[in-house]
Amino acid sequence: MVLCRSLPPILSKKARILVLGSMPSVMSLRQQQYYANPQNQFWRIIFAVFGEPLPATYEERVNYLRRWGISLWDLLALCEREGSLDSAIKAEAPNNFSDFFKQNPHIRHVFFNGTKASLG
Repeated sequence: MVLCRSLPPILSKKARILVLGSMPSVMSLRQQQYYANPQNQFWRIIFAVFGEPLPATYEERVNYLRRWGISLWDLLALCEREGSLDSAIKAEAPNNFSDFFKQNPHIRHVFFNGTKASLG
């Protein structure tokens, strides 16, 4: 088992939406980028929803999210896992959402990306 630590949240002062995943993939953790695996459909779906072409760089993608008022984070702060599957997650510890929402009271909607994130 490998100890995995979540990425810091992507935030903006005007964010009204929080999209929660479970834990970034091995590739995302290695690159320190949310949804870094090119096979993951997250970025393509988000940009299709807004009718925008998919930017080439991660920095541009993050800047769009901030402009659209969308934050990203993960349910888990830590876990043990072999590989990237949510079903392989063990010994999990959640992020501190109490403090997060106190510091970000403007967030009004939380959407879950995946079953693990929605069920905890």
